[in-house]
This record gives sequence, structure tokens and C-alpha cells, in this order.
Amino acid sequence: MFFFGLGAGFDITAASQVIVPAAIIGFGLLLLKPMVFRYLLVNQSETNKLAWETGVRLGQMSEFSLLIAFVAQQSQLISNDTFYIIQMATIITFVVSAYWIVARYPTPIALDDKLRRD
Repeated sequence: MFFFGLGAGFDITAASQVIVPAAIIGFGLLLLKPMVFRYLLVNQSETNKLAWETGVRLGQMSEFSLLIAFVAQQSQLISNDTFYIIQMATIITFVVSAYWIVARYPTPIALDDKLRRD
């Protein structure tokens, strides 16, 4: 219910003001996190392919970031605009990451029949 309420309270008019910084943060994280995970996992003797796939699957921002941002906004530690940037960046990473995963990696809902795994 918390996340439903959070999404219902999102100010759609603020989206036009925060889309650019949110997109920069979201796409930056979607590129940076897989590289970091790949580097760390390859150094722990994982294959490059598995390390990269793991990074892509973990590349999105988490719901926990929304919880922290909510508490910070309620405590007036961050502004409403910052809170909306975090929300929008999280949404962007959820959507792009989900598409990236179902288009490129084995999953039960893969777009390609060859990638579909139960």
C-alpha cells in the first residue's frame, strides 16, 4: 500500500520539470551499476558474461531508495523537487531495466522464444 500511495501522490505536473535530471540519473545508473558489478564479480572469478548479466539484472534503483527519499522528504531534508527526481529516476530504471532483461536474457517472460525459460 505504501508504494501505491506514493505513486498516487506523484505530482504529474512536476514530471516535466524533473524529467531531464531524472533521466540522466536513471540512465547513468543503468550503465554504471552493471559495469561495477561486472568488475567486482570478475575479480571474484566469475565469468565476464555472468558478471555482466548479474549487473544488468541488479542495475535498477531499488524500492528502498524510495523509502529513504520519502523519509528524507517528510523530515524536510530534501526538497519536493529532489524527491520527484528520485521517484522519476526509479520509475525510469524500472521500465528500462525490465525491457532490457526480457529482451536480452533468459526469463519466463522473454520477448524471444529462444530466451524463454521457466
